[in-house]
Amino acid sequence: MVFNISEPQAINILCQVKLSKNVKEVFSKNKWYDYCSNGYLRIERLMAIEKKNSKDNLVFHKIDRRTPHCEVLFDFFQKRSEKYHISGKKNLTYDEHKKFVERHPYRYWLLVEFDGRYVGTLYVSYLNSIGVFLIDEVVDLLPEVIKFTKKNYRPLSEIPSKRQKEFTINISPENTRFIDILNAEGFKLKQKTFII
Repeated sequence: MVFNISEPQAINILCQVKLSKNVKEVFSKNKWYDYCSNGYLRIERLMAIEKKNSKDNLVFHKIDRRTPHCEVLFDFFQKRSEKYHISGKKNLTYDEHKKFVERHPYRYWLLVEFDGRYVGTLYVSYLNSIGVFLIDEVVDLLPEVIKFTKKNYRPLSEIPSKRQKEFTINISPENTRFIDILNAEGFKLKQKTFII
């Protein structure tokens, strides 16, 4: 939904917005404003502001191994930036991907739908790790995805030296947006992993 407002109204609204890093990135990316060094906003050619969607529009669907979900998952795989990959094959063919989906290697595997369209994936593994992929426009939904996971699923019992007793999430060090969100939410850094 888009609504038109005058430039003075826009300046008034935007000046009340908390200028977090993510907010600055979003607006800068869309060239809706320049963030000046003195902290004030200079509006350039602002015609409309997109109304933020309610998080009530967030829906989770169990992965169906049939073709439609498989195609959506493959599309997400292809869209994912290579620098965010931390496991798995980088250049997967569709047939290889389809076999992987048919094996369904996770405890739970879901498509994330927001505002009527698929925007990402969530899995919970047998080692109590969770994996989240969200398209760039909805990365700020990460806390809601984690809340959903913790509310609806329980970690498996701890196995010393093998499985943590809590849920964990593995993030590429290049994925600074996810890292910033996890830090802002107060999640604890447990370990760093190196390839040797």
